[in-house]
Amino acid sequence: MTNNNIVNEYYLEFIDDSYCLKCRESYNKTFKDVTNQSVWETLTSNYCIKDLHTLFIWVFLITDDNKIKGFCKLEWEAFRDLKVNEILRITLMVDVKNIMFATNLLEEDGTIDTEVPIRMTNLFQKRLSPLKINVLDTLIVNDAKYFSLKSN
Repeated sequence: MTNNNIVNEYYLEFIDDSYCLKCRESYNKTFKDVTNQSVWETLTSNYCIKDLHTLFIWVFLITDDNKIKGFCKLEWEAFRDLKVNEILRITLMVDVKNIMFATNLLEEDGTIDTEVPIRMTNLFQKRLSPLKINVLDTLIVNDAKYFSLKSN
């Protein structure tokens, strides 16, 4: 029986002047259905978000039948430095046509800053949509809850 809480976690490795995508553990072939709740549960079961002292972007890789194939965690600074082409490359390496972003981008007082994630989501949607890759949503997450840019 397969553990439904297992989601493939990928990481980028820079080899010979290009990024390679590697899976952290053995590749899981059973994928979870994608919902905002399942993305948030995946993050909170893998990380104590309040203890992360760095801002992160998680890129969730979603199959055509709305299953989470895996995710890639990137530090905010590295993500900002990556071009849209690198996110496209990650998406194509895993052979999916949908992505969802999640970030722990919160203000110091715990309030949610939506300006940067909205601009980021719009930028990626605009650049990836001609290639038929969809940005489904961006979630702003903490340990207690998540905020969806699409539904709010």
